[in-house]
Amino acid sequence: MISKNIISKFIETVQTHPEKVAMIYKNDTFFNHSFENVTYSQLYQDVIFTAKRLKDRRFKKADRILVFVPMSYELYVIALAILYIGAVLVFVDAWSSRNRLSLACDIVKPVGFIGILKAHLLRFSAAIKKIPIKLVSQSLIANHRHLTNDMEASMPETVSDENEAIVTFTTGSTGAPKAARRTHGFLWNQYLALNAHMPLSKNDINFATLPIFVLNNLSLGITSVLPEFNPAKPSDFNPQKLVQQIIDLNISSSIGSPAFFERLANHILITNTFTPFKTIYTGGAPIFKPLALKIRQAFPETDVHVVYGATEVEPISSIPLNDYIQTSHHFGLPVGKKVNTLKIKIIRPSDEAIIINDKHPMGAYESPENEVGEIIVSGDHVLKEYIGSPLMFKKNKIVCGTELWHRTGDAGKIDSNGMIYLHGRVKNRFFNKHQNNIFALPIEHELLKIHSIAFAAIFQANEKIYVALESDKKLSEAEQISIKSEVNKKFQELIIEKIIFLKNIPRDPRHHSKANYEKLIQLKL
Repeated sequence: MISKNIISKFIETVQTHPEKVAMIYKNDTFFNHSFENVTYSQLYQDVIFTAKRLKDRRFKKADRILVFVPMSYELYVIALAILYIGAVLVFVDAWSSRNRLSLACDIVKPVGFIGILKAHLLRFSAAIKKIPIKLVSQSLIANHRHLTNDMEASMPETVSDENEAIVTFTTGSTGAPKAARRTHGFLWNQYLALNAHMPLSKNDINFATLPIFVLNNLSLGITSVLPEFNPAKPSDFNPQKLVQQIIDLNISSSIGSPAFFERLANHILITNTFTPFKTIYTGGAPIFKPLALKIRQAFPETDVHVVYGATEVEPISSIPLNDYIQTSHHFGLPVGKKVNTLKIKIIRPSDEAIIINDKHPMGAYESPENEVGEIIVSGDHVLKEYIGSPLMFKKNKIVCGTELWHRTGDAGKIDSNGMIYLHGRVKNRFFNKHQNNIFALPIEHELLKIHSIAFAAIFQANEKIYVALESDKKLSEAEQISIKSEVNKKFQELIIEKIIFLKNIPRDPRHHSKANYEKLIQLKL
């Protein structure tokens, strides 16, 4: 009987559909610019060969191995090989700086580092130097598929639900990133939740723009296409090249950030191109109605869903794009009803840790009905712990008897029908002159209704309120004055200190889709 974990589900597909295409990627060499199709059987052989080489280099079960390899075929061979031997894949984002990598090393203390040749320049980092085993990723992958055709040549290491499988990191925009400890049991429960609420057909050809989702695709037994773009810059790519790739390979589904689909939609609308997408899931950042309408126009026959989730729990909810557009935004940004395996509550906004006891029961923290507060969730696919930081656990988790709740840090409310509405980050809230909590998203949504405004952010610095605006064209001084007047009139109760126009409002580094308030606060205003 095959165990309930990601590597076993991958092997199950290898055994039942060995000749099915697992991955398609551009084999872009000096002599060759074609697409490479790799079957599940071929991928399996690469994985077990790489797993053997990892064992030869003294890696063993439970060893944490930090992998810094761009989104590529070799990344997934290495990732699966690490899981195959029961070791732990420490996954860092492609945009990670040397400082972020050092922080990751300090937190998880890996015994191995695998990176492309260029990444090994980071060996000069003190944190990387301390890692005992360092390998160049290219040296692990070789043309060796003739060595074995025996599917029983080796068996993966036996693992339990509680064994560590993958470590990923939160963005860490306000300090050190949190190391999310994903066990095999957690990944299995997440697999079940994703499959139930973000379903893909077994015959799908999926355009995988978010690196970690490819592992889920491989456990589902579907075909993943690696896009011709740099995931370190998710909104900076050649849309013509990607649209052509989508058409040539007849790609049927995609999962990506709002910024990714916005750039794709802009090109499609300008060129009047039709794509074969049947299903799109987008998440990682709030979507405002103007972008939703643009995506609907660009993909008129595609079943599009807006997904709400977090590093610690994915998904929390989802909503069909048509429903999103038709639902009133007066109460916040609608993100659908919770997935049925989760419990959800709204608690009063607080910057302090929450301790539940006889004197302070959970009910004492819950927000009154229809009042905006912090969204908290509990369930099987909610991350249970962080690595090396009891303080982060205390700040982000609530222990209530045998139940563990995760504080999302997102402000929102739930209506009588169960619809969740987002209002922004709790930590970015500020107060009006009446000392009422003010949250960013509803205001930013209103700012986008002003002519020529393409993106907006409202934030507080030094106890003063600022508005940053990004226009879709170069504005004259008179136009800027007119827009400032309209903003001040629309939000006169806020007492805005200053309205600034920026060519590009700083975005979050992971999805490049939401305002980076910390960077905005650092700007000289």
